[in-house]
Amino acid sequence: MMKKIIAGILCGLGLVGLLSYGGTLLSSSLQSSEKMSVDLMDGVEVVYSGWHKEGKAEIRRNEISYDGSDEAVKKFIDSIQIRVTPDSGLRNGDTVKVKASYSENARSLANVDVIRDSMECVVEGLNGEERTYDYNGETLEEKVTIDGYEIPPGITTEQGRQDYVTMKKIEDGEMELEEHSWEEEWYEGQSEEKTDWKDTTFRCEEFEFYRNAFYAAYDFGQASSQRYKIETILEDNQIAAYKVVFEKEGE
Repeated sequence: MMKKIIAGILCGLGLVGLLSYGGTLLSSSLQSSEKMSVDLMDGVEVVYSGWHKEGKAEIRRNEISYDGSDEAVKKFIDSIQIRVTPDSGLRNGDTVKVKASYSENARSLANVDVIRDSMECVVEGLNGEERTYDYNGETLEEKVTIDGYEIPPGITTEQGRQDYVTMKKIEDGEMELEEHSWEEEWYEGQSEEKTDWKDTTFRCEEFEFYRNAFYAAYDFGQASSQRYKIETILEDNQIAAYKVVFEKEGE
């Protein structure tokens, strides 16, 4: 899911100005001999995408419009670059800094006063998780949906949920296999009777859909009393099977 945060709405033009974002021209008669003020964060957008812990940030901004002919002002505009840091490996709640850099010499020659050249934003909206609660007559049941995929109740960790949704997206053709590195998560079997089951593989070719093989592996592990994980087996860069691996003593 992609979450868009629009920042820097304050125009910040202290005097009548010649520079603007978004194509709005304030004047065409002023020259660089007259002092101009500009907020370089006005019109800047920080766009977040990806998963919690794997999120990315990028800058989107409107171009600065200038209707004059002063070469000093043009050179100052051309020197402006805006970056966000950090821009990868982001988590919800992280703070990123947006910073505009430019030639100080060009700014001075253009007689421009920069009101603001940086801001901080808090990362949010990564992974598109939604939670709903249903009352079944006895208890309130939580249902977690990520990017439109309902998460099986036994998958409770964040990494496990991310891997599950990634698997579903690969099956639906929304994500390429090489885009994701798999990290198996350990789950707890739900049987009250002690079991001593062995590792078992569920091949996708034996089921109508990939997800059915995954469900079969997941249900098998849940029916045990043991701690287990589901390994994804790849063949020719395709998901070929899911293997239920039970935790061995001492692991």
